[in-house]
Amino acid sequence: MKKLFKSYGIALVIVAIYAFVKLPVLRLDFTSGFTTLILFFVLAGILDMMLDRGENTSKMAKNNFLIAALLLIVIIIIPFFVTSPIFRAGSYRNLLGKVEESVFTEDVSPVSVDKIRIVDKDMAMKLGDKKLGEIPAIGSISKVGEYSIQSVKGELYWVAPLVHRDIIKWLTNLDGTNGYIMVSATNPQDVRLVQNLDGKQIKIVYQEEAYFLQDLHRHIYLSGVVNYGMTDFNFEIDECYDGQECLDKINQGNTYDLILMDIMMPNMSGETCIAELKKMSSFNIPVIALTADAVAGAREKYISDGFIDYISKPFSKEQIKEKLDIIFANNMNVVKEEKVEPVAKEKIDRNTVPADS
Repeated sequence: MKKLFKSYGIALVIVAIYAFVKLPVLRLDFTSGFTTLILFFVLAGILDMMLDRGENTSKMAKNNFLIAALLLIVIIIIPFFVTSPIFRAGSYRNLLGKVEESVFTEDVSPVSVDKIRIVDKDMAMKLGDKKLGEIPAIGSISKVGEYSIQSVKGELYWVAPLVHRDIIKWLTNLDGTNGYIMVSATNPQDVRLVQNLDGKQIKIVYQEEAYFLQDLHRHIYLSGVVNYGMTDFNFEIDECYDGQECLDKINQGNTYDLILMDIMMPNMSGETCIAELKKMSSFNIPVIALTADAVAGAREKYISDGFIDYISKPFSKEQIKEKLDIIFANNMNVVKEEKVEPVAKEKIDRNTVPADS
């Protein structure tokens, strides 16, 4: 028994180090979950052999190797039958959905000439690098990260964070990098380096180019999200002018991870909108109310109306983050392709949307 605890204990420590480095998804419907288990039992078997003073392989080591072999068979054979088009042709066919005919001119609205995207990603990268090069003190320690297209106050921008150039630059700048680059997708002359928001200096601490505990993926992973797969860390903000527009987008099949809804909106209030949304049997998106009504009992009132929570205006990015942490921790809803919220009238607050200060 003592040898059992010793071999399993050492194997568990090694697997924990492996998980810290490789960040496997610890779920049995992910291959990495089985891989981690296989590694654990193989290590335990090897340790049993090393601790066994006899000449022959111990029964315990053989059992560990047998379990590892069975798990290996499971992740090779079962996925073939579960996902192969040979056996799931109908499921693959149904991915197409219902095909309907429509009129092109009705589905696609005319676009103003000055709204056409003329700056592609490659050009945005060049313009961003040129802008960063104008400030050698920043350009020497940071580089421009991955660009993503964002709608900022109705205008399209390529937005990219400043990230660490290498591990040495990271070690000497543990407080984070200094802001982000915005390149207009419709006007190549509009290139901005945003370093401050609301009079506060921007510091991007957690990023994919950081290391150890500041690595963005590892930070999320060690915060308790070990059983959800993650691909990229981009998100998309969808804005609505009023409650009716929000209803229309939901009825059109748009899906979101969160809705931030202003109570006081033109045409349709937030309270009327949430009432209409709750009539939809399939609607399960968490909705937070944004309101200036901070009187006693307001939270209970809005929760009874169907909101998951409320935030009193004016609010800060810290308050938004706190609410998101609570909601996503409760729902364990870590997004694979991160689309965020249609925001009715109030636009999340400038602290959460890339915008010039």
